[in-house]
Amino acid sequence: MKTIAQHSFGITPEDLFIVTAREFGFKRTGENIISSLRNVYEQMLKNNEVTEIDGKVCVEH
Repeated sequence: MKTIAQHSFGITPEDLFIVTAREFGFKRTGENIISSLRNVYEQMLKNNEVTEIDGKVCVEH
């Protein structure tokens, strides 16, 4: 998820979840998949691996 965010310009968290699920081979993104990815994203926020500015995901280099 972090790699996708690094190579995306102005991606929202919701779009990041969808793109990440597609990269893992999921054809559809159900609530369970989105919930799991949201948990990972929240942990990344807590660990200061990513930040969110104006609703967009930013990766610190």
